[in-house]
Amino acid sequence: MLKKFISYYKPHRKLFIVDLVAAISASLLAVFFPYLTRNLLKQQIPDENITMIIILLGLMSLIYLFKTLVTYIRIKWGHILGVRMEYDMRSDIFRHIQKLSFTYFDNVKTGHIMSRISNDLNLIAEVAHHAPEDLIISIGVIIGAFVFMFIFNTQLALISFIPIPLMLAWGWIYGGKMRRGFRRVRKKIADINSTVENSVQGIREVKSYANEELEITKFFPWEVRHMFDITDNTNFYKRKYSIAFSPNFEGFIGAAKSVTWTCIQLAYYMGFSEVILIGKDHSYAHDQNASKGTRFKSTGNEDNHFVK
Repeated sequence: MLKKFISYYKPHRKLFIVDLVAAISASLLAVFFPYLTRNLLKQQIPDENITMIIILLGLMSLIYLFKTLVTYIRIKWGHILGVRMEYDMRSDIFRHIQKLSFTYFDNVKTGHIMSRISNDLNLIAEVAHHAPEDLIISIGVIIGAFVFMFIFNTQLALISFIPIPLMLAWGWIYGGKMRRGFRRVRKKIADINSTVENSVQGIREVKSYANEELEITKFFPWEVRHMFDITDNTNFYKRKYSIAFSPNFEGFIGAAKSVTWTCIQLAYYMGFSEVILIGKDHSYAHDQNASKGTRFKSTGNEDNHFVK
């Protein structure tokens, strides 16, 4: 699998090399800049060496400008690399899907397939360009930092090795838990996409048999999961009692004690650009004598059902 993944770098090797060079340069600059700062503060300024102070300040300014340029290259062209690899992967997946048997489509939900092609593949593309550069930058900074630490003070450098085993153990244990949790999240998101896809695709049948309420009951807040029998058609979301608007249903939903507010956020997540409310009761518990257009600011608990 790893060999197959690496093969997607080959058509874009030039961009990949540019991204790696930028990452290596960023790691070197990240270590060298503090060294110059230390030399300036500890030696040149106390000695009042104006010439060296000007030279070091100029060199630090050039390093800062070059670091900005490297960061721009790494972010822009790194994302271009990821998008191009994502395009290649999506094309291969789509071609592969066309060759699968009817049995496969009988056993796999359409929403799950769509989730693999869209959400999961997008994350893989992010890893494709972020993982190599982040790995290089991290290794470069760690090695460079320890090299300079041993040059400055060997004893303190040796002491700094003490927490490293604990950090590695922490990363190993909780990294595994995060991977398992991430897999569960991706599976649940696939179930959500499948439920939404089936509901939208069959909206005529839903309305024909007046099953809107049945479709609505497929989504519940996570904290009330113990009250229901969890099935493949039931999805739970994380709810926050806040007026915050969440554009990503995969993270959390700002409940604000309002079903309408929740549904608007779900509509935004599904891609709707316009929402029309019909027959909504806007009963605000404020001064009824206020003039039209008056704005109210809540400083405590929000008692109104609908938060605008």
